Amino acid sequence: ELDLAEGELADAAAAGLPRAWADQVARAAHPPEPDVRDALDRALTSRVTRHRTPAWWSVASAVQWLCAAAVVAGVLWYVALGLAGWLQFALPDVSRWGPVPYPFLLIVGGLGLALLVSLACRAIVVPAARRRRRAVEASLREAVGGVADERIVRPVEAVLAGHRDVAAALARAAGA
Repeated sequence: ELDLAEGELADAAAAGLPRAWADQVARAAHPPEPDVRDALDRALTSRVTRHRTPAWWSVASAVQWLCAAAVVAGVLWYVALGLAGWLQFALPDVSRWGPVPYPFLLIVGGLGLALLVSLACRAIVVPAARRRRRAVEASLREAVGGVADERIVRPVEAVLAGHRDVAAALARAAGA
């Protein structure tokens, strides 16, 4: 893409110029590739910053882990009850909250709360990520534009300014 953009700039800037000046414009528009790549790397890495993790992420993560632990505890409780029944151990009745056994509450409650937390996190994260993406894109575009201006556009403008100066001098010399 860089070569294409450089070529388009050179073609547009050199339109109507004598061949020697057009060649100079083309050379100015195509600086050595490693120089441009290094300048782009420096510009882009200076703009990319680590984003601080919000404090609420730790809370949401802890709640998700607690939900997972509740689901695992409920499943293990049922597995233990099934294994004990298979081994024909005498067991007391499973504790209940009303008509619902606690292992079932652990499983369903853990899954339900985990789902609610993930939906709430998504509602918060998606708009924030869009804003952050727009800010990073603008910053990176500005950095790339700065490198392009410094390494490609300014040298082309310098050649064009040189051509204008020479043309003006020739016009003055021809008129004198």
